[in-house]
Amino acid sequence: MWKGARTPLLILFALLLVLLLFGGDFGLISLYRYRRFEKRIEEEIGAAQARQDSLKQVMLKLKSDDAFKERLAREKLRMIKDGEVIYRFDDKKGK
Repeated sequence: MWKGARTPLLILFALLLVLLLFGGDFGLISLYRYRRFEKRIEEEIGAAQARQDSLKQVMLKLKSDDAFKERLAREKLRMIKDGEVIYRFDDKKGK
């Protein structure tokens, strides 16, 4: 009895396997892609949260630490105090 049903059962099993692998949004390949996408998004969220925390720290320092404000103004805005002189050197050699 099973000898005659063997081939159709194998075909049915192969079709089910193909459907399981490639079956639209619920296939294993699609689920693998969704998991990779989810992991990448979670990493991006983690990086954004770390950046936000860092910016909050800078904001708190700007509100409370005058030395930090002065150092930041000097570095980023190239500001100087009254009476200071800035020397600039040419980095080109041999010309």
